[in-house]
Amino acid sequence: MIKNSLKIFLLAILAIIILFSTAHAEKQGIFQNVLIIFEGSDNDNSIARNVGLQLADLLGHFDVNYSLTAADLYKPGEIENYSVIFYLGVLKNYTIPEYLLEDIYRTRKTFCWINNHIEEIRKASSEEKWGFQILGLSGNESFKADSPFAFISPDDRFLAFCDILHDILGEDHPRSKMAIIRIEDVNATSDVDQIKTVSDYLNSEKIPFLISLVPIYKNPDNDISIPISSRPSFVKAIKHAEEMGGALFCME
Repeated sequence: MIKNSLKIFLLAILAIIILFSTAHAEKQGIFQNVLIIFEGSDNDNSIARNVGLQLADLLGHFDVNYSLTAADLYKPGEIENYSVIFYLGVLKNYTIPEYLLEDIYRTRKTFCWINNHIEEIRKASSEEKWGFQILGLSGNESFKADSPFAFISPDDRFLAFCDILHDILGEDHPRSKMAIIRIEDVNATSDVDQIKTVSDYLNSEKIPFLISLVPIYKNPDNDISIPISSRPSFVKAIKHAEEMGGALFCME
């Protein structure tokens, strides 16, 4: 877990998340039901829906069953069928259905508001109920945050959000430092000696690695097309990388 001080540092740069909960669920192999509500309508071109799918991917790390629904399709009282609810305020100009705001105000389920339109819940309730603060982690506290999915990098808000999902869902995991190195855009023009050297080193350090292999190198500007099958030395180097424990992933 990231220490509280580091969480505050990372989350201080974000635009608005509110979290309230009465108690974390006791996890005994029972899957929680989670509802993800994204703004607007449900269509394949919806940015809000795509953000919801990104959140759903993260939930795959936990013992949960999730449902994804558009705010326009939300039915009054639906929140009460779930133990944890996420609301994604993605759109700049959107009017949240009043019955949805009322349900959010009344529920005692674990709830996480991400990004825009947090002022709407202020209109539907009182600050005393939610205990609005600039930063917080549990109970009736709130976060000053924006979308954790806006940027993803090793030192960005995304990792902080991934960490606090354990607190939101009340589910902890043993620490693990699993990682794999991906060697990008390896093609028929790549240096075969470098491929061998890197493969040998990673194998000696017992570091798993993945090679993103381009089957046919193409340069349209110079009308060049080179398949890997035309370079026996390259094929030999790739086979050596496999023998050193490398996995291959073909790219277009």
